[in-house]
Amino acid sequence: MKKVKVAVIGCGSISDIYLSNITSGKFQILEAVACSDIFEEKAKASAAKYGIKAMTLDEICADKSIEMVINLTIPAAHYSVIKQCLLAGKHVWSEKMIAVELKEGKELVKIANETGCMLGVAPDTFLGASCQTAKYIVEHGMIGTPVSA
Repeated sequence: MKKVKVAVIGCGSISDIYLSNITSGKFQILEAVACSDIFEEKAKASAAKYGIKAMTLDEICADKSIEMVINLTIPAAHYSVIKQCLLAGKHVWSEKMIAVELKEGKELVKIANETGCMLGVAPDTFLGASCQTAKYIVEHGMIGTPVSA
């Protein structure tokens, strides 16, 4: 199986679980090759910890071997980061929302469709302990029947 070469953009605390899972082989189709952060020292620390390259966003976008970007930046940066990656031909997976403004989100979907890139998004750490615990509690009837959330 050909592995998809992935770069993580945003080396905050949540990046550790992503990079740990990818580099441990938990997601066998993915190969982490690079990371980036606006704070260069964070990118360098993550790169050293996981045996990958610290790169700028521009370098990641220019690198033809990198096929996918995992965007873990702050929500205010999502639109510009995702747009740059899509225009560079990268598939993008983003935590939280794809953009703060609906108009920008619609533009990103249009760009993804035009470039043939996949664009995925998930709520904040949907595989994290809090969401998984809430799911378990509801599924096991521990709180009765939820009427709203």
